[in-house]
Amino acid sequence: MMMALQALRHATRRVPLFNAAEQRLSSHLLKRCAGSKDFLLGSKEAKYFSTATDLPRPRRPGRPRTKRVILTLKPEQMSEVGQNICDVSKHSLASFRLDKSATSDEFDLPIFLWYAHGTPFPPNTKGVLYYHQPPSEPGVSGQVRFRLCDDITEFSRGHDLQSKEGTPWNIPLSTIIRGRASWQGLRVLLADEGIFDPTSVATASLGEAFKSRSVMTLRPEKMVEKGQEICSLSGIHNARLRAVNVQGTPHMHVVYRHGYVAEHGLRAFPPNTRGVFYYHIQPGEPPISGQIRFRICNDLAGFADGHDLLDSDGETWNVPLYYIATYEVLAGFESQLLYDSLVDKELLDDIKKLPQIGTIHPRRYLYSPTQPFVIDLQKQTKKRKFNLITRHSRDPFDAHTLFCQRRDRELGYVSPYAGRIRARFEVSTLPEHVKDGPSLVLRILEILEPVECVVKDYDYFIAPPKAGELFSKKARNGSYRPWHLALKKRTEGKAFLSFLEHYKP
Repeated sequence: MMMALQALRHATRRVPLFNAAEQRLSSHLLKRCAGSKDFLLGSKEAKYFSTATDLPRPRRPGRPRTKRVILTLKPEQMSEVGQNICDVSKHSLASFRLDKSATSDEFDLPIFLWYAHGTPFPPNTKGVLYYHQPPSEPGVSGQVRFRLCDDITEFSRGHDLQSKEGTPWNIPLSTIIRGRASWQGLRVLLADEGIFDPTSVATASLGEAFKSRSVMTLRPEKMVEKGQEICSLSGIHNARLRAVNVQGTPHMHVVYRHGYVAEHGLRAFPPNTRGVFYYHIQPGEPPISGQIRFRICNDLAGFADGHDLLDSDGETWNVPLYYIATYEVLAGFESQLLYDSLVDKELLDDIKKLPQIGTIHPRRYLYSPTQPFVIDLQKQTKKRKFNLITRHSRDPFDAHTLFCQRRDRELGYVSPYAGRIRARFEVSTLPEHVKDGPSLVLRILEILEPVECVVKDYDYFIAPPKAGELFSKKARNGSYRPWHLALKKRTEGKAFLSFLEHYKP
């Protein structure tokens, strides 16, 4: 038997998921070899392989079969085929099965879905899975979503399940195709229903997800001359780029944002992410503050009228120069910046000597003491975290109790306001702070989203933020006093004091 397994392993190591005859063969082999850790089932097109141990374990005797059956993913056919409403409320892991009569697949493989890492589906999550293709977007940007409704006749009047970030919960098509074995049922159904052609997806749409997008230059004024192409990142988790004109390491990979979502731990780029990468330094900021941005535009002629891609916090998406000089996966950007004479090698060498910064729980970067930054007032956090970066230093800095207070021991620290503001630190010039030495205050520059109080019967211990004013709290006599941080007296102030000493415009 072992010799037979070894022979089968070499003969069937790469099995295209969507070839009907080979799919039945792989299913037959899988039934016989389910206990073998070495048996591989994969997608030739996506170059993805998963061991048989990744597949769901056989159901225990007496365990009831799931009632969640997927008959179709096409909304227009759900009433005709009698698609049932599925209830996944409060399930951490919801299982579904395909109607065997609806597909050409003979292997009864369950489909396992989850809401978010460590979070069960919300209460009243009843409805159906369906396929959604964003208008005017390439096939790779398609998604499987969950429409909330109590009856299939109410599908058009229902609404999509929302993720924790407030966007439609979904599984991107590119993730399904190259994803885990427990999603094989979705791959089979999508192919059998003609929602996409497996061969064309593997060579075209899926190729969109894996192909190298060419970067000819990062200078906006040179893009027409260099023939820079518009590229689409919509629905992509990890975009692969290639610096065409450089020697050495021409490749780089960029992601939208790190986070514990989907199986890759990454968030996909949003729909309509079409445009070009370019290099940007904010006027008045030091060279080390440079960053790669992505300008949304349909053609190069529309670059000036386009807008920059935003991240999930509403701030400008960017790849900091610090990351480019530090992480090998971005080495292609470093080569392109040198080729375009946008940075000098001495600056990059100095950055490489600085301590590395983790990317899973990123801090905000401040390159000058008065650099503006955005604050989401409703984020319940005791301290706002920053990285203070100069050409020769990098220090973490925590600003405590900005727009939050401790109401009682049970509630802990709460933020009394909702909204978003732009602010900056300033060295205080107020007379009452002279005795404490250099002190920081916080200036509110702009109200980005309307500010409202969200705490019932609030005593307004923290003053409502207003543009142009300093962040203030109530003193014992009931009057408001500006918040300040004495840099020489407080432990957390030493990092900012060092930042002031090392900073050079």
